[in-house]
Amino acid sequence: GGIGSSGSSSNAGNLKVEIKATYPTAEGSSWTAITRSNRYYIKGLDITVDGTCARGIGQVKVNEGGEFYPEVAECKENGTFRWTKTYLSTTEEGDKSLTFVPFSGAGSALTEASASLAVRIDNTPPAAPTVTSPASSPYSYNGVTDSYSMIGTVPTDMETLFGPGGVAISISAGLRYTATIVDGAATDFSFYGFDLAGNQSATTTQTITW
Repeated sequence: GGIGSSGSSSNAGNLKVEIKATYPTAEGSSWTAITRSNRYYIKGLDITVDGTCARGIGQVKVNEGGEFYPEVAECKENGTFRWTKTYLSTTEEGDKSLTFVPFSGAGSALTEASASLAVRIDNTPPAAPTVTSPASSPYSYNGVTDSYSMIGTVPTDMETLFGPGGVAISISAGLRYTATIVDGAATDFSFYGFDLAGNQSATTTQTITW
């Protein structure tokens, strides 16, 4: 599941458009993009925005403060609209501020009832997490118990970290993982993570022998 929209909405009398969900694809999705500081982080160049529109609104058009995009959303009888844009950006990453302007059925712009949406396009994966203890891989363990407390660091733009078996690991204190090792064998422990936009890092594998 996703999270609700942090895009703004406005009223003009009884006329209103409101953004409800933002998806990082041109087809919509089963999950919404993640927000941080009221900005949606999107992997890729496509975007789908779902919203509501009051009776009397015929269309919703979108711009970045200049000319409208050619894509237009129709306000349906049930009071909803879906705006889809392929290649919101051609190649570049960065921040965009989108304004959703409703138009009356007669074709008049109702700018005072516009809604805004802040988006960041991010296609760059974060760096891989780093294991600092043990300091080498493979590492030969000579302890008496079958566990080893691994320590490491995660990059600042990593939002979620996963360890062996795809189990989520808290990153509040960096990489912290208690490894269960096997006597007489070499055991691999793999770690990877994702940033806010869903870009996946490379995998770091630590081998411990006992």
